[in-house]
Parts: sequence; C-alpha cells; structure tokens
Amino acid sequence: METALTLARNESFDIVIGDIGPPDATGYELLNRILNIVPPIQGIAMSGYGMEEDIRKSRKAGFDEHLVKPVDITQLERTLRRVTTRAANHSGQAGPAGMSAVVKHRQDSDAHEILPAPFPHDG
Repeated sequence: METALTLARNESFDIVIGDIGPPDATGYELLNRILNIVPPIQGIAMSGYGMEEDIRKSRKAGFDEHLVKPVDITQLERTLRRVTTRAANHSGQAGPAGMSAVVKHRQDSDAHEILPAPFPHDG
C-alpha cells in the first residue's frame, strides 16, 4: 500500500483500479487513503466476490464500479470508458476526464504500477 500512496503523492492520475483483497491492506482502505491525498478520483474495485453486499461495500467505500474477477479486457475497457465518461459529464468536459494514467496493483507482488491512459483525450 505504501507504494501506491507514494505514487498518489508524486504522480498525476484519475482512476484507481483496486483489488479488494491485496496482502497489505484492503482496497477499501487504499482508496480511502488516496482520496485523502488527491480527491476526487475515480475508483474501480476488483474482487473475487460479487454478491449485492460486496458491491454495496465497494460503493460505500467510494468505488464507482465493482468488477468480479476474473475480469476480461473488454469488460475492463467498457468500465473505464463508463467511469471516465461519467467523470467528464460531471465536470462539464466533452470527453473522458483528461485521464492521464491508471494505478494498478500487481498481483504477483506488493507493488503498484502506473499504466498509460488507454483512451485518447477528446478535449
């Protein structure tokens, strides 16, 4: 989690894709701490659990979307587009909300990485 928090302090990004159950903290806790550093930010939760209560917990924690693993790339792309469009509509911009990067928790380690934005800027 400390790596992700350091990235939040030092890098610019618009979306957090958080695993709800990483080894060092919950995705809920991570998003909450990131929101204290760089509000507002969009969040997409990923979890092996997808019952209504799990989705409700994600929303209550501040995630905009909840995806159930395994997540295929098409589903992730649609979700990213939906989240960025919703953010753009809220901000009054014409397209995705100036998305510059995505922070992703690496499943194979305790690290997080910044990925380039998957969509071009419209404005």
